[in-house]
Amino acid sequence: MRVLVTGGSGFIGTNLLTFLLSRGDHVLNLDVVAPLEISHAPHWQKVDICDRAGVAVAVRDFGPTHIVHLAAVATFESTKEKLYAANLGGTVNLLDAALAHAPAARILVTSTQYVNGPGAAYDDDRKFHTVNEYGQSKADAEAATRDDKYATLCWIITRPTNIWGAFHPRFPTEIWKYIRQGFYMHPGHAPIIRAYGYVGNVVKQMAILLEAPAARVFHRVFYLTDPNIDSYELLNAFSVKLRGRALPRLPFPLLKMLALAGDATTALGFKAPFRSDRLHRMRTEHTARFESLWSEFGYQSISLPEAVDETVDWLRNRYPEFYH
Repeated sequence: MRVLVTGGSGFIGTNLLTFLLSRGDHVLNLDVVAPLEISHAPHWQKVDICDRAGVAVAVRDFGPTHIVHLAAVATFESTKEKLYAANLGGTVNLLDAALAHAPAARILVTSTQYVNGPGAAYDDDRKFHTVNEYGQSKADAEAATRDDKYATLCWIITRPTNIWGAFHPRFPTEIWKYIRQGFYMHPGHAPIIRAYGYVGNVVKQMAILLEAPAARVFHRVFYLTDPNIDSYELLNAFSVKLRGRALPRLPFPLLKMLALAGDATTALGFKAPFRSDRLHRMRTEHTARFESLWSEFGYQSISLPEAVDETVDWLRNRYPEFYH
């Protein structure tokens, strides 16, 4: 395969490139920043997804048989202007380039689970319930992908959930670090059901969608995820691996008091590490569909213990100051 990946220098992109290159695929990464892995440098071309002409030239010159569109502004904190320029405008640029220069290519258009929720995913893939501009920009990008203009393209929309693993941009210095230091306390004993996806499983799922018979994936939507689980199960697995002990649980009323104290501290102009907004995020459920087609394709996932082991090995090599 000749695979063009936009945003291949990011978290999921880095793992995808490693996977594709390891099996001998020809890969081109279009990204505004250099790869995280030095070995990926020969496969990188500096192109901004918002540069319509630059994207078109890159697609024309590389001649991809497959495209994975990952490039995006993937943060809740960005401005609406930047979110829409990259997430909607960038998607249109890529689809137009494919229509003109690679009309037979199979295209994975990456959206997000945040087109639905937090909460539960709709069964109707054309229905959305968003709570922020990031999710809405992705919902609008999905709608643009469905435009009649692109009806002949073999596009597939993917919705990654809360993906974790090696090269994650925040978790190594945030949640996993706090767990290692014994600072993280889980809120209460009630289950908090969420959709998480180990990045090693996600890239395998992407490969399935790139290679499956076209009739089984054409113009469909797939969540990239592992089965929904209690968030405690995942975080406790890291605690056991990193600290050799179970993750402590703190009664919710006590956490609520600490959050209110943080709110008051913030109101006085000081920085507080724990506030009501963070407690709300810790307790909010966000589920996704685990596609039945994975079993039909013979998909075999990496187990949670194996995935945690792989991630912790990477953490200890990459961040020895935190994970000695």
